[in-house]
Amino acid sequence: TLAGFLMLYYSREPPPPEVLINLTLPDRDALMEALGKSLGRVPQLRVPQRGRGVKWIELAQENAHNALRMRRAFSSLRKS
Repeated sequence: TLAGFLMLYYSREPPPPEVLINLTLPDRDALMEALGKSLGRVPQLRVPQRGRGVKWIELAQENAHNALRMRRAFSSLRKS
């Protein structure tokens, strides 16, 4: 899940003051509190509705799709 990924990732890296995400999480407040314990302040989890934040989310999704496509291509080359 996205919440699980965020907890895992930010257990190794300090979370920034604001994290843009692409969907609303039902446990958003609890997640922000848990992330804030390691930071000393509560980061904001925000789903952008317009502007630059929406563009960043779109670029992140495109990068993820490209990375998955490349991983699958390399995997199929190894199998052949």
